[in-house]
Amino acid sequence: MNHSIEQIFTSAGWAAPAWPLLLVFTFTLVMTLFGKSIFKGFASVNTEIFQTMENQKVDESIDSYFASLDKRDRNWSIKEEENAREMLSCKMRILTNWQLRKLQNVKRTRGKTMMGTHTYDILGNNFYADYF
Repeated sequence: MNHSIEQIFTSAGWAAPAWPLLLVFTFTLVMTLFGKSIFKGFASVNTEIFQTMENQKVDESIDSYFASLDKRDRNWSIKEEENAREMLSCKMRILTNWQLRKLQNVKRTRGKTMMGTHTYDILGNNFYADYF
């Protein structure tokens, strides 16, 4: 079969599997020639966006972490810490003593409370813990 560059301008030239290969080749060629410039452009745009975001003041009218926990999440965290300290003989703690006291003694907020999982621990979510 005779192949030539003119075939890409015809419908037969775009028949599978030619068009995916041509697309990948074009992308690779553009990134090879202009990749550094493209990434520098993205980096400068992202830097401007992040600086703009940092200068904005977010006011969600939410209290501190300890005060914004609902009763169930607060009890979960306290029992989890007590269990860890008891079972691991105080060699490993999840919370510091200050955090535990704060969690036990702070008054719950009347405003907004956290929704969903209150911690980055994925097993703190009962849905995932059951499947684990």
